[in-house]
Amino acid sequence: VTIRPNASVTASITGASATAQVFRIRNSYVTIDGSNSGGTDRSLTIENTSVTTPQVVSFNSSGATPLVGGGIRNCNLINGVNTSSALVLVDLAGTAGYFNNMTIQNNSIQKAYIGIFCNAFVAAGNGSGLLIAGNDLSTIGANSVRYTGIYVQGHDGAVVRNNTIANFDGASGEDDRGIWFATGTVNSTIDANAIHTLKY
Repeated sequence: VTIRPNASVTASITGASATAQVFRIRNSYVTIDGSNSGGTDRSLTIENTSVTTPQVVSFNSSGATPLVGGGIRNCNLINGVNTSSALVLVDLAGTAGYFNNMTIQNNSIQKAYIGIFCNAFVAAGNGSGLLIAGNDLSTIGANSVRYTGIYVQGHDGAVVRNNTIANFDGASGEDDRGIWFATGTVNSTIDANAIHTLKY
């Protein structure tokens, strides 16, 4: 299943989902593609305007059954507050999940505590094929990311490549992180990302 704007249509999906997401994806082979041309234009904006623990999009596995072959690309994702993560891959219960061959590519991610948060259960091969590439997390001002651009935990075989991560919120006191490979992330690659001005 692919969700995308009609040809030549610039679309916006906005909701005020407190402690929830605008989109929650729970099945394999589901892709949100914001291009209205079949190219790389970002013609779909998804925004959660809630200020109560909002998220914009989440991909959620259930138990040990992995989500496979899905993802999101060519979208503008705007969260309602910078104390909550915008784009999330976790288990339905909010704990470490099971994923393979997921793609997060060419999105603009704005106003988040952590822009992209991916947490996989630590097991050989789990999380393989995760590609996070060509995303822009560099918005200046009120919509800037606050703490961490891309967080990856527990994945065996992730690739984080060609992302732009910059201009973080400078008002908060955290030690900002551009890309964070956390506990259990193995056989993974960080390559050719542009990271600067994390204390904007």
